Amino acid sequence: MADLPAPDDVPARPVYNVPFAWDSSHGHMVELLVEHVEPGLVVDIGCGYAPHAERLQQRGFDYVGVDADPDSVANLRERDFGAELADANDSSALVAALDAVSGDREVAAVLALDVLEHLVSPHLTLDAVTDWMRSKGVATFGVSLPNVTHDGVVLKLMTGRFDMTPSGLLDHTHLRFFTDASVTAMMTSVGLVESQRHDVISPKTDQDWPEVHPALSDGALLGTFLRRARAMSDQHGETFQFVRLYQLDAQGASEPTLLSARPPAPRHAITVLAAPGCSDGEFEALDAAMAAQQSDAVEVVRLTADDDGRRIIDDIATSYVVIAQGGEAFGEHWAAQLLSVADRYPAAVLRTGPLAPDLVDVAAHDVEWSHAFALFEHYLAEGTPGAALAFPTAFLRELSSVWTNDVATIDTHALLIEASGVCGVVDTGTGGVAPALGWRRPPEVVETALARLAAAPVLMPFGAAAEVATTLDRLRAAEQRLAELDAENDALRSDVAWLNGELARGPVRATRKALSLADRVRKR
Repeated sequence: MADLPAPDDVPARPVYNVPFAWDSSHGHMVELLVEHVEPGLVVDIGCGYAPHAERLQQRGFDYVGVDADPDSVANLRERDFGAELADANDSSALVAALDAVSGDREVAAVLALDVLEHLVSPHLTLDAVTDWMRSKGVATFGVSLPNVTHDGVVLKLMTGRFDMTPSGLLDHTHLRFFTDASVTAMMTSVGLVESQRHDVISPKTDQDWPEVHPALSDGALLGTFLRRARAMSDQHGETFQFVRLYQLDAQGASEPTLLSARPPAPRHAITVLAAPGCSDGEFEALDAAMAAQQSDAVEVVRLTADDDGRRIIDDIATSYVVIAQGGEAFGEHWAAQLLSVADRYPAAVLRTGPLAPDLVDVAAHDVEWSHAFALFEHYLAEGTPGAALAFPTAFLRELSSVWTNDVATIDTHALLIEASGVCGVVDTGTGGVAPALGWRRPPEVVETALARLAAAPVLMPFGAAAEVATTLDRLRAAEQRLAELDAENDALRSDVAWLNGELARGPVRATRKALSLADRVRKR
């Protein structure tokens, strides 16, 4: 076993002395405070050399700091700013320092910029700080934290690399790592509610090496695909630092924690969302059809144009979502049929086929749509009605860029095209649903979905490559046959021209030639 480093070789605390920059966590926090907080006393925890102190002072704020580094504290005092020495890991010492540095003055805001990631138990430190804020009547807390889900970190993890560095996203003194969701969870647990954000965005970071790795470079297909997949989950792939303002909840905290709350397992069932365009009569018919299902694993929710699509999905407790447009006819085993393969193909899009013609009024419903899912046919035409598709709720909630806040614009065909390259599509058999006649929309709907698909590399399901190869073989054979037919047509045109000339000179020879020509045409 390698020897552990001697205590003197391990930094007791990180110390940084960096110049002020507007496009940094310090600069962004100054902008947030100037725009959203009345000038007053700002107390900065873990302030370091505080390159932003003068900028705040110039804008009417008083600035004081608390830090564990004696040199940083001495430097602040030399610049005529109040400063106290305390380690933020020691909550009692920190609270005493906050009292000493603020005195009897009213505090406008408390900051902790690039500090919490260096602490052993940042949630406990926050709990002590928010208790102190309540005792002083302080409402505003500002924080900046590095984003561990930046593309530069996530993509390297996928290649088996987690490279700690002297500074940056994976600074070797970082003890805790944060995502957008975990920051929110930790702050909420101590009674802090986000009010403003001004994150630092940086596509490139100190983690962008090796530069020519195909998983890291957006010039390589793999890198482009992975970045696109990463962007489906949230919009923080290029966020370098989270820079946020919070307001202290007067109701108090729940229980300070760093742990993410694991949601309950979704109920193995289907939520049917009736699209905003459903009439009252169509919704009543849909509700009745679901009540008649030979399964209790289905519930119906009616959407309105004012509904927030993201909130709707967040509130759904079932594992699958179906979007009904209205006017469909459903088989009584529709829900059971869809769910029959869910255990075998978890997280896939489930697809049922059309009802048999003898089970539905064919004068009002379409039973001629495709029985089996064919990916490339769906690239060219809308081939599956929305009510025949059960989308995994987790896909809509976590990954889909098509599912938006505006439920009125959600396109089930675009959802299917997007999901087919992420979840895959599984056919559950025929006998499920018959949409109302005229359900297929204009070609431009499909063109829009295809344009989204063509914007970046995509995954294809198993067997798709063979399908592409077969299609290419047929195309090449067709092209070869067309070339042969073109050559034959050219020869026939030449013969016809000769025949016309012969007819002008004498009928007997021309008749013989015409009979020979007719025989050639017959044999083609």
